Amino acid sequence: PDLELPPLASEADVPVETWQRVLRLNRFGDRPEPVILASMYRHLAHAPVFLQRLEAALTPVQADGSLDRAILANRRSAYQRERLLARAIAADRPPSADQIERSVSAFVDHAISKMVTICRAIRAARGAVSS
Repeated sequence: PDLELPPLASEADVPVETWQRVLRLNRFGDRPEPVILASMYRHLAHAPVFLQRLEAALTPVQADGSLDRAILANRRSAYQRERLLARAIAADRPPSADQIERSVSAFVDHAISKMVTICRAIRAARGAVSS
């Protein structure tokens, strides 16, 4: 849809407690040290009450490990399907293929699968996803 999102918030744009919540949420489903700050949280920093509700909902599933398990299940499903797609788009590897792969792996193997899982949960909670 034609929808203009608010600009990505930075630490200077929001109250300290909102930015701290953004950083806490970003660690959910993440490695011990997150490498990428998810832009979704930066957009949602303009809606601190929603972030607060999101944190309240995600805290228990992060604590009991079910968020990590859901992310892993999504990752496994994507890996299975990627092989089929890869055959359809196979091409010669460019000379810089290894460097490209290292550069995007943090997004492909981690940040995207993490955020797809969390975003789908948000959509489902808002009634936007059908079975």
